[in-house]
Amino acid sequence: MRCESKTRAGTRCKAMALRTGKRCNFHADPERHRALAAAGGRRRSIYRAENLKHFAPATSAAELAAVVGQTLCDVRNGSLDAKTGNAVGALASCLLSVIKVDSLETRMAAVEKFIKEERNREPRRAH
Repeated sequence: MRCESKTRAGTRCKAMALRTGKRCNFHADPERHRALAAAGGRRRSIYRAENLKHFAPATSAAELAAVVGQTLCDVRNGSLDAKTGNAVGALASCLLSVIKVDSLETRMAAVEKFIKEERNREPRRAH
């Protein structure tokens, strides 16, 4: 059976009613709902963008390490929530892969250029 209460929008609540009544868990005890909502708000209020150290976009593994290291410290000291820290870690992993590929492509291009130049050189004569 569905909850008989109405939402703020005026539509019927879609949650299942408790076995002991006609309302869902939140509508049966509005004070509990408020307490849980407030706790969620406090948990999310940790993140303040203005309190975090700002970095230029990382273009090397060393710069990326600085960002990841600072993020780790921010999560540990509570100025950044773990969810955001996890997102930074995942994005840092992707960026590190791109940096590695870019570095490899640059090195390969230099080797290919060197080989091409060597082939185009005239052979040296032995004395």
